[in-house]
Amino acid sequence: MSVRKSPATPPQNGHAFAVVVEEIRGQFRVFGEALAGLREEMDRRFDEVDRRFDRVEGDIGLLKADVAQLKTDVGLLKTDVGVLKTDVALLKADVGVLKTDVGLLKADVAQLKTDVGLLKTDVGVLKTDVSLLKTAVVEHSRELKGIRAKLDREVD
Repeated sequence: MSVRKSPATPPQNGHAFAVVVEEIRGQFRVFGEALAGLREEMDRRFDEVDRRFDRVEGDIGLLKADVAQLKTDVGLLKTDVGVLKTDVALLKADVGVLKTDVGLLKADVAQLKTDVGLLKTDVGVLKTDVSLLKTAVVEHSRELKGIRAKLDREVD
C-alpha cells in the first residue's frame, strides 16, 4: 500500500519542480517503452506457445488414433491367441492319439516280424517237403515204369 507523503519543505522555485516533473515523465516514457517492448515480447512468446500447443494437440490426436488402432490390434491378437491355444490343445490331443497308434503299430510290426519268421521257417519246411515229394515222385515214377514194363511183358 502506498502512502502519500507530503513534501517536508515546499519547492523553492517552480523551475526545480518542472525539472523533477520532466525527469519523471522521461522515466515514465522509458518505462512505457520498456513495457510496450515487454508486451510485444510476451505476445510473440504466447504466439509461439500457442503454435506449440497446437502441434502438441495435433500430436495427441494422432497418438489417440494410434492407441485406438493398437487397442483394436491387441483385441485381434487376443482372439488369434485364443484360436491358437485351441489349435494347440487339439494338436496335443492328436499327438497323443498318434503316439498310441504308433505304439500299437510297433506291436503289430513286432508280431508281423514274428509271423514272417514263422512263415520263413514253414516255407523252409515246405521246400524240404516238396523236395522229398519230388524225389519220391521220381522214385515212384521209376518204380511204376518198371512195373508197367513188367506188366507189358507179361501181357504180351
